[in-house]
Order: sequence, then structure tokens, then C-alpha cells
Amino acid sequence: MVNTDSKVTLNTLQNRNNHSILIENIRKEIKRLEDQQWTVFFNWVKAHIGIHGNEMANRLSTKAATDDIGELRYDKIPRETIITERKENKITKWQQQWTSSTKGAVSKLFFPYIKERMKTIIPTSADFTAMDNGSRFNQILSP
Repeated sequence: MVNTDSKVTLNTLQNRNNHSILIENIRKEIKRLEDQQWTVFFNWVKAHIGIHGNEMANRLSTKAATDDIGELRYDKIPRETIITERKENKITKWQQQWTSSTKGAVSKLFFPYIKERMKTIIPTSADFTAMDNGSRFNQILSP
């Protein structure tokens, strides 16, 4: 039986959409134990109420977090971080191209910043997509 005072961890383990490295490592360890005929149970316990094992775990984790262990080295970057950084880099490059382009002057009046434009929901319709002059565009976008 695994006792923990972390409801977040228990909920995250049950969320099959969460694939963070630590959670996946815990899942692999559970699978390994189950393959060896172990039965693994998780139990939530209230923190700081004098449960000996929980209090000892808290003391040890605090000690581990505060001890000087030298240089920390992280060699894994979360997938979400990589995706976010790539999106931001693409938007930055797109903004530079948009700003330096001599074309699209009217569009730039309405949408000078790519990031803000991506947040704007534009209702599309036959009228909107078949516009032939700027006056109709102003009517559609005006409140």
C-alpha cells in the first residue's frame, strides 16, 4: 500500500492524458510490480496529523530539498515546453515577416500583431469571404 498526502499526485496518476516524465515513471514502476504479481494500492492520508511514516517522509523530502548536493543537471525537457517554445518561435518569425512586408497594408491596420490576431475570432460567411472592397470589411468587423 502506498500512502500519500498528495491528492494532486493521485488525481494525476488517474488522468491518462497526463504523460509527464515523473508520472510515466510511476506508472511503469506500478506495471513492473504488477507483472511480478504485486497488488498496488494507493491511499490518501491527511498531512501533518502525526502519522509517523508521513511525518518522516516530509522530514526527508525537506532535507533532500535543502541539502547542498552540488550542481543539478536536468537532461529531459518536458514535451509541452518544447511545443510551446516552437509555437512562440514561429509566431515571432511570422511577426517579423509581417512587419517587414510591404504588402497587406490594410490588413495591418486591423491586425498589426500576429499574436493578437490569433486570439481574435472572425465570423466567416459568404459575404465575408466574397468581399470586394474595404467598406464591406469595415461593416462586418464593426460592433
